[in-house]
Amino acid sequence: MLAKEPNLAILQSVVSNDTQKFSQGKSHFVCKPYGVVTLEKLYNASTIDSLCRKSVDGFYAQDPNMRYFSLRLLKPMQTYHVEFQNKSCVLYAKGEKTLSELLLAEGLAFIKPAFDDEVFNAVFFKAQMTAKLSKKGLWRENILKECMVESKL
Repeated sequence: MLAKEPNLAILQSVVSNDTQKFSQGKSHFVCKPYGVVTLEKLYNASTIDSLCRKSVDGFYAQDPNMRYFSLRLLKPMQTYHVEFQNKSCVLYAKGEKTLSELLLAEGLAFIKPAFDDEVFNAVFFKAQMTAKLSKKGLWRENILKECMVESKL
């Protein structure tokens, strides 16, 4: 059996850790990381004066580079391997590592509730546990807990 050709797309811009814009031929599309809920998504789902937003703002104030993690990692006008899954993208950002996995490992995302994918379950869980054990990102203090209480997700 022949191996399937990778689906390649050109990165046009990185809007945030949660959104990237790509082109493929003459078509353009937006990519959202597969299987995860990003810190930005939690932030945007909470009310303006919420404890969640204050916690996330505090986190970014302590570590401003984390707000731009994807922008530092991904290079516009470069070609990336992308696979489409359930209105999301599996974006291979660093060799075989996906953007979702890298965001999880930094604590910039958590695995979606009820996520179940044979290919990615173990890899995502390991990346999330790495961040959780080292109290990175949303695992620092109570960011996730505060945001989930207020979340409309």
